[in-house]
Parts: sequence; C-alpha cells; structure tokens
Amino acid sequence: MFQPSWVTEQCLAFGAFNCCGDEDLLPFKCVHCGTLFVLCCECETLYTDLYDLTQRRFPNLDDYSCPSCSREFGDIFRDPVHRTAFPEWDSAQLAHLISVPPRDDFIQILTASTDQMIDFLSRGMRSTARQRSLEFRIFAESIVQPLESHASQRDTAYAHCDGLTLKQASQWLSTLDPLDRAFATLGVLDRFIPEVRGG
Repeated sequence: MFQPSWVTEQCLAFGAFNCCGDEDLLPFKCVHCGTLFVLCCECETLYTDLYDLTQRRFPNLDDYSCPSCSREFGDIFRDPVHRTAFPEWDSAQLAHLISVPPRDDFIQILTASTDQMIDFLSRGMRSTARQRSLEFRIFAESIVQPLESHASQRDTAYAHCDGLTLKQASQWLSTLDPLDRAFATLGVLDRFIPEVRGG
C-alpha cells in the first residue's frame, strides 16, 4: 500500500469533518501530552476531541494552546515533532478517521499541485506562491519516502537555479518528467521563496 510518512490531510476520512464547507485540514499532535487534533486551516476551527467531532474550539488567535494540557502548541505546521504516525491513530482508536487513497490519487494530487505552483512562479506571483508553498511542501515531503528515486531532484534544482531568474527556473521545470518536476519544484521554492518558519 502506498502510504505517506505521516498522516496528512489526504489520509483523513474527509466527510467526517464539516466546519466550513471548504475544509483545509491539518492533523497534528500536541508534543507535550500526545493528544491528536485536527485543525481546519481555512476557518481556523480546532477539533478538540476526535472522539466527538462536534467538540470544537472556534477561531481565537489569542489561544493557541492545547485543550488537553493547556501548554502552547508551537509550530504545528512545520515542526516535525507535531506530525502524527499511522500507528498513533490506531492505538488511540481513531483509525476510523483514516482513509488512505490509492497511489494514483496521491500522484494526481502531487502533479496538479506542482503545476499550480509552477504557474504562480512563472507569472512572478511570489506572494501567492509563498502563501501556497507551505501546504505544497508538507504534502510533497510526506511522500518523499515512497517516491525516493525522484527526491534528489530537490537538491539538483536548488543548485541548477543558481544564477537563473525565477522565470528561467520555471521554464526549466516544465522540461522535466512530472514526478521529477514535483520535487524539483521544492528546490526552486527553496531557492526563490525561502521558507518562513513559525515559532
């Protein structure tokens, strides 16, 4: 079975979550107490009890703490300590919230996301690319291991783009095989759209 290295939005039983109609879900855990959560990044609704999905904390930018232990979450978006492994969901008896799609679905999502990101880059839309790059990076990085033969393209692209313009880099990306292009796009983002990490 094709499985990401950690539980991503694409692995959730999407129909179980219904906060805003345009859900953009981030599964994560509190590093302090190990409780599993899901955050909707679209409306900032936190599902505070995954055994009862009616229990939610609505947007409150002043309260970014764990409902279980009251400690601050930290950078739930990029810090690897907040990623959740599939066995954690099994042991928490939350496996019913997991639904891993087939490999072809992951590839389709990856290639479509890559094409969208390249479109932003080719049109010089740096702010849009920066805004969308977080989700793209998380998803692409989650499937590096099962697509390991293509992963080296990230470093190759970073080196290749030295001295190129963003437009030239985008044109070069369009010449690559779709899966190579996906991971090369990460390298182009590393070069031109450096990641801003939260704290």
